[in-house]
Amino acid sequence: MEIEVEYLPFELRPDPTPQPPPDPERTRERWARSVQPLAEQLGMELNPPKARPHTGLAHEAFAVARDAGCADAMAHGLFRAHFVEGRDLGEMDTLVAVGEAAGVDGAQLRAALESRTRAEEVAAGLERAAELGVTAVPTFWIGRYGVPGLVDVETLKQVIAEEEAP
Repeated sequence: MEIEVEYLPFELRPDPTPQPPPDPERTRERWARSVQPLAEQLGMELNPPKARPHTGLAHEAFAVARDAGCADAMAHGLFRAHFVEGRDLGEMDTLVAVGEAAGVDGAQLRAALESRTRAEEVAAGLERAAELGVTAVPTFWIGRYGVPGLVDVETLKQVIAEEEAP
């Protein structure tokens, strides 16, 4: 089976939708119940996000990184910044620092973000994701099946088996 990773933008609450007020207790409970056990099972370090940013600029930064050949490093850097280090992906300085660490020229990245040269591309990607029915991150497409959200390995194996069945 061939596997292809394609990053599409997705925003849970796109700008200008206001972010709901922080509810640290509810977040801690939800993470303790679902996210943290799976992260531990996978050997991943994950922390509840400290910031709830609009991520349009982060998607634009990713587009710049992708074109510089740094897509995977940028994706991992953004993930780490948000879910491990508690950094705000809505802040330009954070995005430039993550981009530089991923191998992107910081001055070029900052110029692209300030001029919003990738905004239309990101908007088109958001439309494509919506057309495909993406409603959660991650979403796995296995053949004709979309599997939204954080799911266990057994679920993915089952979907792969169903897709490979005659």
